[in-house]
Amino acid sequence: MMSSDGHWTEQVTGKIRTGRLDGAWQVRDGLLITTITNNDLDMQVPSTHSSRIIRIDSHEYVLQSENGNTPAVFKKVEP
Repeated sequence: MMSSDGHWTEQVTGKIRTGRLDGAWQVRDGLLITTITNNDLDMQVPSTHSSRIIRIDSHEYVLQSENGNTPAVFKKVEP
C-alpha cells in the first residue's frame, strides 16, 4: 500500500518466504524511487531501488525496473 505521505507497506506471501516490508517512496525525473526501511525478511536496510514509470492511473501503475525486461503491473486492491 502506497500512502500519499510518501510511505509504503507491502505484505509478501510466497513459497520461499513470507513477511512485511515498510519504507518510503518518491517520484523524481520519471523514476519511482523506493527505500526499504524496515522488514522481517532478513533484508539489509536501508535498501533503495528505482524503476522507470511507464504509466500510472487510479487503478494501477506500470514500472520498468533498471535491470528488468518485462514491465511490472501493480493493481490497486480494493478493501
